[in-house]
Amino acid sequence: KPDGKLIKKLQDESQQQWSYFTSRCRNAAFLYQLTGDKQDAEMALAFFQIWLNHPNSQENLKPKESWGRAELAMAHDWVYELLSPGEREKARKLLAAMVSKPSLELIKNSWFMENCKPVGRQPAGSNWTGLCTTNLGLTNLAIEGEKGYDPELQQRCIHMLKRYVENSFSPDGNSY
Repeated sequence: KPDGKLIKKLQDESQQQWSYFTSRCRNAAFLYQLTGDKQDAEMALAFFQIWLNHPNSQENLKPKESWGRAELAMAHDWVYELLSPGEREKARKLLAAMVSKPSLELIKNSWFMENCKPVGRQPAGSNWTGLCTTNLGLTNLAIEGEKGYDPELQQRCIHMLKRYVENSFSPDGNSY
């Protein structure tokens, strides 16, 4: 289970600390999916509840520009059955805030997305295109069929990722 040291680190709220946490949250949920063990379920749920109950979670319910959080989206799917109805609703709202209108505007206007202009880069985007579209797309899919899911955002993510994969790799495997 997450210990007090991890929770204290998260109070720092640096991007690095949250990246460390979200990958552990995803890994714990994946372990539970692999084993089905009660102990692993408790650990996965404890990690996910830390995110749900973070002091800033109310602030994070507001729509904002985001790249999404693939790790949390996957963890959400893998622990969904363990969540109470209230926790499911809060998780949906937090994920929906990440894929709201400001994120759609990010796709439309960012230099590494649909507003890509040749400036010494491939017009298909950059490695940021792949990171952003996979994170947003997976976050959006975690709430597919529920309030907050955005089919337009999903189609744009698929289109941008496909364009990036088809046009941004050199024959030796390097990406642009």
